[in-house]
Amino acid sequence: PPENKLPRVIVENIDIRKGDIEYLDAQHATPLQASLKPLDFELDGFSTLPEDRGDYLIAAKLPYQGGTLKWKGDFGVNPLASQGSLAIEGLKIAKLVQWTNTQSWPFQPDAGTFSSQLKYDFSLPEQHPKLLIADATFAMNALAGKLAQGDRMTLNQIKLLVKQFTFTQPSHTKMTTQGISVDLEQLKLQKPHAEFTLASANATLPTLEFTDHDHTQVTFENLNLQFARLLLQHQQKKLFELPALSVDQVSLNLAERQAVIGKILLADGKLSATHQANGTLNWQQALATVTWAQPEEKLPDHQAPPRTTQPPETPFHLTIDEV
Repeated sequence: PPENKLPRVIVENIDIRKGDIEYLDAQHATPLQASLKPLDFELDGFSTLPEDRGDYLIAAKLPYQGGTLKWKGDFGVNPLASQGSLAIEGLKIAKLVQWTNTQSWPFQPDAGTFSSQLKYDFSLPEQHPKLLIADATFAMNALAGKLAQGDRMTLNQIKLLVKQFTFTQPSHTKMTTQGISVDLEQLKLQKPHAEFTLASANATLPTLEFTDHDHTQVTFENLNLQFARLLLQHQQKKLFELPALSVDQVSLNLAERQAVIGKILLADGKLSATHQANGTLNWQQALATVTWAQPEEKLPDHQAPPRTTQPPETPFHLTIDEV
């Protein structure tokens, strides 16, 4: 009879230097290519024996995607567990998204690079996944692309730092993220008749918790947001200028549908509006979006979906303590 135990496999050492892996998918209008070269792979002391773990080292360049991949750690299969560090540097975002259908995306990137590094510890006790990620950094640089409505967006840099992230699923999903920080530099949004710029922004959040038990619950406290030099221009004229904006002490309890904003501070804002000869404001022209009318398709009565009565939702309650 078949056994549930893994076969006994023992590998003392595998060492690959300057290897080359190529992949080509020519079924698309633009062929998709991926490559790992030079690929360095080292495996030391791997086995399927209980509690044994092997040490791994993988380093490779991705020529078509323009980045490098580095992974170092240990891996065991009996039980399944791994811990180590992972780093990705200089991955070209436009090349990466070619593997997906971006037509339905609200943003279609055509430039920019992605980098990331993190430490992790994964295990599967009693078939329940457990993951710990520490000191994680995710960054995108020189990002540019088109928005769904035809506007163009560029971003010099956005960086996300996470001190610790834990994921457990003993009986229900629970995720806790600690020490969150987001920094943004030089955001520009170009519309047909206007341009919006944001010099910098920063967000900090001590803890974010997510659970999915009887209902979905998201909670956080003390979210602080800082924005510097917001500017909206139309035909080289300033319509709106705000040197600084801060939103502090924000908290959320999704299950109770409650949110609180402790303080909103706007410093030395300026607004300008002009009534034009055609009876409209210059703001209307500046923020106009090109839309395409879609013909409404009416289904026959026998194909129309049945009407359902949804119970009324509990209203969301927002409190702002100070402006």
